[in-house]
Amino acid sequence: MQKQLTVHDRIIYSLLFILVLLLILTMYQIDRQWLKLSDIETTLSEQAKAMRELNAALANAPLRTNAAKTSQNSVAPAFKRAYQASQLPDYAQGDWSVDAFGTNIKTITPLVSSDAYAANVQGFVLESLINRDPETLAWEGLIAKSWQVSADGLTIRFQLREDVHFSDGVPLTADDVVFTYDFIMTEAIQAPRERAYLEKINSVKANGQYEVVFTFKEPYFEALSLAGGMNIFG
Repeated sequence: MQKQLTVHDRIIYSLLFILVLLLILTMYQIDRQWLKLSDIETTLSEQAKAMRELNAALANAPLRTNAAKTSQNSVAPAFKRAYQASQLPDYAQGDWSVDAFGTNIKTITPLVSSDAYAANVQGFVLESLINRDPETLAWEGLIAKSWQVSADGLTIRFQLREDVHFSDGVPLTADDVVFTYDFIMTEAIQAPRERAYLEKINSVKANGQYEVVFTFKEPYFEALSLAGGMNIFG
């Protein structure tokens, strides 16, 4: 006579089935991770090879003549220290540094992104109108070459450099500064902290192609830092 399965037997068989299923799923997940790591390793290897070839091409490129070299007067104040270092007799060009993130970046859109890896990328590609000198802490031009603050402190005019370009070669103009401000102040953008910080600004307008005017609602002791420190994107 065939033995009937008891409730206890059914529970044991169910647990064994679940255990086997979990084991299969775990093996599948490990296999996917292994393939992903292999793809990352291959990509990094290809990037390293391309960078070595580019570095070699740059190293073998013919030197510029003295007439073609950039004069110190044409270098923005924020880059003069680096330029002076490059003119030293013992100066040598460094190698590439490749950094691999521990996870995928969902988005690198400024303000919208929230993870540390995106902030790391943005720190390398975004620039502001002015910057602090690391030694004197005085304000110096970066995207802006000069600026004027009105006597009442409500208006700041920035004159932009005409040799600043985005990575795709498009020139950076006053319209990009206006766009950055408008983008932050758009309610649909999840940037409430930055929006609250910029509430002190009444308007940002372009005055021609390379001058932008910030107008504040009231005098503010950090007005120059607020306007000049805003990262520009377009």
